[in-house]
Amino acid sequence: MITYFRRYPILSSGLATILAVIVCIALYFAYLIIKVPVKRFFTTLHHVYWDERSIEIDDFKGFPDYASNANYNYFVGVYVDDHEHLERVYAKAFFDQKEAWIKDKKKFNKRFYLRVIQLKFNIMELYARELNQNMYIMKCNHTISLDAIAKIMKYHEEQFKNIDMQIDQDLKGFNTSKLDQWEKQIQQELVDNPPIDHKICMNHQ
Repeated sequence: MITYFRRYPILSSGLATILAVIVCIALYFAYLIIKVPVKRFFTTLHHVYWDERSIEIDDFKGFPDYASNANYNYFVGVYVDDHEHLERVYAKAFFDQKEAWIKDKKKFNKRFYLRVIQLKFNIMELYARELNQNMYIMKCNHTISLDAIAKIMKYHEEQFKNIDMQIDQDLKGFNTSKLDQWEKQIQQELVDNPPIDHKICMNHQ
């Protein structure tokens, strides 16, 4: 929430008290109205969502960690939107530009690594679609809760760790043939598991 302060002329104590109460009430209702959009804006300012476009080299906008042995870093995840209104909650796969950095672009195999990162971004999109499907069922069954969502996300987090390690192992030495196989497999899974196009349970409309 953003609050603006302004100087006012000195008023009598009674009028000042009344004005203070009115201002407090107005600020409270303003907070209720804007707290979610403002929070969402600042939280997602550096997000690139999967359905917007592919990852590009210019998306690496973070500050490099020179204490790290890695030459580059990135972060893909699932953002759960509007979690304060569970009947409308929706998951989206994102790439965080602020957490993505490259130390030495000369040593960064752009053609290969961007394909790898996009592959993992696509996998995260699959998890987001599965999460949305599960949340949709829970909405219709009136069983949706933050705990239930967190449990599913924890499961997908463990799944991603395992598949992430497997991909890194398979692609050692810039193994493009293995990368081709992974891309084909995940692309087919995206085709076989299309996203749901609604947030609210259709039975409740």
